[in-house]
Amino acid sequence: MRRSIIMRIKFLVILLSVGLLFGCENRAADQSQEQSQSTAQPGSPAAQPTGATAPQAPTPIPPSQLPQDGFSCVTPNYFGLITWEQDQPQMSFGRGEVASLRGAPVTVVGNADGSKTYGASGESTYYIRVFPDQTCLLQTLSGQQEIAVEEYGQVSAIGQPINNSSANNAQGSTQDSLAMTCPGNIQSTIDFTAYHSREAGFERIDLKPRTSDTVLTSSLSYDGTNTKGQGIWRGNVNQMADVTLVHLSTAQPKKGDEISVGYDNRWGQAICQ
Repeated sequence: MRRSIIMRIKFLVILLSVGLLFGCENRAADQSQEQSQSTAQPGSPAAQPTGATAPQAPTPIPPSQLPQDGFSCVTPNYFGLITWEQDQPQMSFGRGEVASLRGAPVTVVGNADGSKTYGASGESTYYIRVFPDQTCLLQTLSGQQEIAVEEYGQVSAIGQPINNSSANNAQGSTQDSLAMTCPGNIQSTIDFTAYHSREAGFERIDLKPRTSDTVLTSSLSYDGTNTKGQGIWRGNVNQMADVTLVHLSTAQPKKGDEISVGYDNRWGQAICQ
């Protein structure tokens, strides 16, 4: 009888032990599940709040909603121009007298601070950001998306159309245009007229031999400076005779400056006006 009572007590102890163990395992499983949910990665579905959406890229502003007024952004070393062609904005961008981008299509987006960013692509990516106080930021990104240019400046000529043959000078003046002509002659045998614009520098030259009515035209491209630091532009006539123009100054071209023009190994000079 006594042995039977002892066996019953042991059986009850075993049952209680099994029940406690089962309860502990269930609690551990619940805690493990809660911890797994609470430590989910930020990008996993469990960590994302219901209804969350990714940030949206700025929506381009349709050209029809933009004022069709040309303007320039001039910084200490660079210039950016926005012009309009057939109801579409275009960008030109350059340094000094040389344009590295000309007439490229533009996309415009609005920013939260009220500014507008004009973007265009060429060998690099170009941006002109115009702020409400009429200051501006010029920026270019290389092909590796590294910042190559970043300068602040001033917007000018808002509300006044600007075309590609005449723009504001590097100091941002809205009065003095650097569209110039430079008439001269080469050894009294060939008359010439060189044309200069703020955007492209000395971009073209017309040559007229005095013994002919034919006008020979050469487009010019900037080719750096000589040993004196004077700018050089080069071209040719009909892919044959070379044309060289030298700006006889190290400063920005202006009216009254002299140039030297070489054509077919002969040289002449002119004063720009």
